Amino acid sequence: SKRARKRTRKRKQEKEQESKTEKKNISYYLTDRKFSLFEKENQYVVCSSDDKIIWLIGERSDNRFRITNTTKRVMIIRLKKEQ
Repeated sequence: SKRARKRTRKRKQEKEQESKTEKKNISYYLTDRKFSLFEKENQYVVCSSDDKIIWLIGERSDNRFRITNTTKRVMIIRLKKEQ
């Protein structure tokens, strides 16, 4: 079965930006958002079963996975803080 999963980001991994054709390396995106090296290394992402990034947790989702007028199925993800 196809399942989404949570993991830390991979170096050199890209994600889709606002423009549907422009992609940006996650590290550059996080640098633009003023993340420290420690924060970058600990940034979690939710990925599809074929390793496409769905969401940078706490930041933004990939345009390919956003809800639109034609969306038929929605996945709800709830995060709990680790204690």
